Amino acid sequence: MIRRPSGAPRGRRPCRRGGVPSSVALLLARVAVARVAVTGIAVAAIASLAIAPLAAGAAEPAGSPGPATGVVAAPSIPVTCGYSADTTWTSTSTTPAVVGSCSLALAVESVVVITSTGTIVQHDDVFPNNGPYHARFSVAVDGPRPAADSDSDTAADSDSAADTAAERLITVDGAHLDVNHPVSRTFTLTTGTLMAPGVHVIALMASLEPLSGNRMIVVDPSIVAIAVPGDSPDSAACWSPGSAPGAASRVVTASASFVPAGGCTIEVPVDGFALVLGSGSLGRLPGERGQPYEARLRVANDFSPTVVDHWATVDDAPTLGHTYGSIGIASMVPVAAGTRAFDLSVARDVGTGTVVLDDPSLVVITFPADSPAVTGCSERGTGAVAVMASAPVWQRLGACTLEARFPGTLIATATTSMNVENGVGYTQGRFRLGLDATSGDDRTDRWVDSFVDPSNDGYDQSIAVSLLTRVGSGPHTVSLMGHRTAGNGVPVLHGRSVVGLVIADDIAPGSPTGVQARPGSGSAEVSWIAPGANGGTPPTAYEITAIPGGLSVRAGATATSATVAPLADGVYSFTVTAINAAGTGQPSAASNRVTLGSPVGAPPRASGYWMVDDAGVVYAFGDSRVLGDASSMVAAARADGRGNVVVVDIEPTVSAGGYWLLDSLGGVHPFGDAVDHGSVPVGQLVGDESAVSISATATGLGYWVFTNRGRVIRFGNIASFGDLSSLQLNGPVRDSIRSPSGNGYYLVASDGGVFAFGDAQFHGSMGGHQLNAPVRSLVPDRDGSGYWLVASDGGVFAFLAEFRGSIPGVLPPDQPLRRPIAGMVAFGSGYLMVGEDGGAFAFSDRPFAGSLGSDPPSRPVTAVAAFSI
Repeated sequence: MIRRPSGAPRGRRPCRRGGVPSSVALLLARVAVARVAVTGIAVAAIASLAIAPLAAGAAEPAGSPGPATGVVAAPSIPVTCGYSADTTWTSTSTTPAVVGSCSLALAVESVVVITSTGTIVQHDDVFPNNGPYHARFSVAVDGPRPAADSDSDTAADSDSAADTAAERLITVDGAHLDVNHPVSRTFTLTTGTLMAPGVHVIALMASLEPLSGNRMIVVDPSIVAIAVPGDSPDSAACWSPGSAPGAASRVVTASASFVPAGGCTIEVPVDGFALVLGSGSLGRLPGERGQPYEARLRVANDFSPTVVDHWATVDDAPTLGHTYGSIGIASMVPVAAGTRAFDLSVARDVGTGTVVLDDPSLVVITFPADSPAVTGCSERGTGAVAVMASAPVWQRLGACTLEARFPGTLIATATTSMNVENGVGYTQGRFRLGLDATSGDDRTDRWVDSFVDPSNDGYDQSIAVSLLTRVGSGPHTVSLMGHRTAGNGVPVLHGRSVVGLVIADDIAPGSPTGVQARPGSGSAEVSWIAPGANGGTPPTAYEITAIPGGLSVRAGATATSATVAPLADGVYSFTVTAINAAGTGQPSAASNRVTLGSPVGAPPRASGYWMVDDAGVVYAFGDSRVLGDASSMVAAARADGRGNVVVVDIEPTVSAGGYWLLDSLGGVHPFGDAVDHGSVPVGQLVGDESAVSISATATGLGYWVFTNRGRVIRFGNIASFGDLSSLQLNGPVRDSIRSPSGNGYYLVASDGGVFAFGDAQFHGSMGGHQLNAPVRSLVPDRDGSGYWLVASDGGVFAFLAEFRGSIPGVLPPDQPLRRPIAGMVAFGSGYLMVGEDGGAFAFSDRPFAGSLGSDPPSRPVTAVAAFSI
């Protein structure tokens, strides 16, 4: 019969109030009682429990769980946002205003790369007498910051508080041309920054600095942002300059040799490719009149002397004094894993003026070469190319083709420099990006004027075009298109560069790895390691499939093990498949093969158990082996004056080829194939607090140490699902056991209170009931649908589990136990309990393998562990 007291509580857990804000208490309650129903999951065939000889009662714990390694977050697909418009924006205001913006929603702290481009013109048909002006552009994140000026001009900056020194000042002036000609310029602005989780608005800001009656005209502005999770294990990013956010920087040179303008060093985690973006604002030194110059901007890295370089000219307009220009570079290069350095440098190519490069910015972001989520292509032109075609004939000036593995967002960028061939005449070029078509996207139109400069070298203008748009899977070609729209000169392009990057939508996750199987009775326990790539959305479930037969079971989102049942006798292997909101990934490689049942002529299945006494001596029975003990370490700790140190628990590995011993100070001692993930630091346990139990995950990648106060301290790559440190307990915690999936655990106190965390299922407890003896252990049954409690007198309490027997039921009424029960573990289809004198009592289908009852050890047994294969 099932020994269950009348009116035994069901579904209730002790609840305490006081000292915790209601919102925090509610959160703790939600975490503590969260449950996941998993069909077909059975208890692990290897189990352990322990009991430390502690005095009844425990004071309110102080402090919080000690230090431990955190759970490694799976990589995520980068997040993008963008704004591109076929529109004209006008203003006569000197106050910065938003030209275009986009919202970026970040789930985790991320590195964000921002690039903006657009065209500005001097006048149009509506306002034909528009005079020259300076146009100022900056990027603002979540609103502009207070003005602060450190550029060569005298107007105030309007950088964002999150911006890293990115501002551009461009002069639009038609002094060299007929006054009625609409002079055009392009600008490019790049920056990188680190952003916290949340929704951020990234805005392109613009303002006007009038020099005469005029207004500012911005055509087809665009802004693009890419966010890469800061903890991504396969992507990295760096940016320059390293000045304080919002602060400007400057490089001044008259050298024909390249001088540093910025750089960054990046630790590339895996072989792949790097997206490189650079830009700056070219200006003049005060007092330098009639001294034009041509600047050359270059990006290089430690394995390629020149990634790409561009030219731009800064002239001196008679009526304006200083003029300003924008220069930008975009490219993509292969990178190998390791430390890589990227450098931005500038030189004076021709002319007599001093080069002033304000706010130089360099951003580098890397992606793995074989990433299913990010696909890229790049084309870099060398030397010069003449653009001979005239409107309306569009000419392809450069292109790159990529193969998008999944639908997603395409980020296209092209940069180049244009001047007039041989410095003769005047020309205006029109440029745009084309996607899988020759005509291009009119949202990206850019106009640039070039004419003869005083050095007769041709007035170089930097051109930048960017676009963010949706694409399907398959091949895509990104093209830089152009034609001549005005003038009699022949436009010439230098340093062409076309870049395409597809950031995939959420995709199915990668395959789990390290799949291992261990046979049980009519079942198999399968463990795995989560996939390294989660497709942008964390797994929502895992599917474990038996081969042959195809029996499948589902496990939860954070599971790393599950039991497949029921299985007939035979030989099986298993695959594990991850599932997320986007779909089902590819199955893992098959696990090792395991044999269920005992075929004729086959050796019997192995089973055995260990006991350990409080001095750290280990005793083996059945097919188990002694792999080492902690007796010398315990003796040394006592000799060092660390108190009455005792070993309180033994926990086997999944293979049964090793075990961990735990002492009362929190020291963990691994033997065999058990991995050392650390011990409780000295001083972490306070007052009368002591370690009482250790439970490991099915994979052995970590373990939890539990204290008599109900505190949980984690080690290795595992999560903490909560503890009892905030509660005043009616009795000390005596034992712990992980849930069958490994994504939760039980704690049991001496008064019979049961506490379930994670996906551990609560089925009842003895809390609040009068007991004949304190409870020592909790043992889940074979299929994980219930559990047993055992008291120190050998009485067993079954909760949704089959009652298999108890000590009072097998001993004569007048024959009490010689020593109290120290603990109980799952063993085969039932359980095995041991006394402090080493006496063993098996209530199981597995054979009894002996005990120490006839020859008790000199020190009391404190824990037992068992395995059955």
